[in-house]
Amino acid sequence: MSSPMRTLDVFPANVHITAENAYPSNYPENLGYSHESSLPGSIIINLARVIASNGVLYIGVDSPNGPATTFREDFIEQIPFDKNLTRFITRTNRIVIVNKDTSCGCGSRLKNWSIVSGVYGV
Repeated sequence: MSSPMRTLDVFPANVHITAENAYPSNYPENLGYSHESSLPGSIIINLARVIASNGVLYIGVDSPNGPATTFREDFIEQIPFDKNLTRFITRTNRIVIVNKDTSCGCGSRLKNWSIVSGVYGV
C-alpha cells in the first residue's frame, strides 16, 4: 500500500471554517484572513493539526481521550498565500482557512496524530 500524498501538514494551526455554500457568494475580493470568521455559521478551531492528503482535508484536535478528527471533507481547491496561510474550498463550498500558529504546540498529542494509522478515528 502506498502512502498518501500530502500537500499540507500544519501543526499547530488556527482554522476558520465557514458554513456550507459560503463560496462563491461570500468569497471576498480582499483575501484577508479575518473576513470569513465573521460570516454566519463560521467556526474557529485553535491549536489544531491540519493535513491535506489526496484531495481530502483532515482537521484534528487534542480531546480528553486523545487526538480526534473533528473535520474531514473533500476539497476542490487549495490556495497557498504564503508559508503560514492556506485557503481551501471544499466540495460543499465551505471556505477553510489554515493559519500556522506561532506557538510550539508543546504537550499536545497531535504531534503524533496520523491519518494513515487510523488510530484516532480517521
